[in-house]
Amino acid sequence: MRIQALTPAVVDDLRARLEQRGVGVPTTAKALAILSGVCRFAVARGFLSTNPVREVRKPKGRRTRFVTPASPVSVEAIRLALLQRERVRDATLVSVLAYAGLRPGEALGLRWTDVG
Repeated sequence: MRIQALTPAVVDDLRARLEQRGVGVPTTAKALAILSGVCRFAVARGFLSTNPVREVRKPKGRRTRFVTPASPVSVEAIRLALLQRERVRDATLVSVLAYAGLRPGEALGLRWTDVG
């Protein structure tokens, strides 16, 4: 399709087809963002007078999965079990993950000298 043939209706039909085919919200949003960038460039170069993607409703990214943090009682039970096995570093890591909110990848990037 020629870029000059893009209209808000054409872009909205594309969005609807993606949704009907079960394409995920993040992928649909990314596809529309890329198309919007192309159209923005076309406007800047004079190939389009307006960006047709701007007029289309974008899919809302709703979280379908929520994080349920471990309770302090559970965290302390894990720490106690580790400390009873003299695994002080592991118990410290559990504290950092649970109480400082680090992700596992962030925690693995730490060095023992980083922990005060």
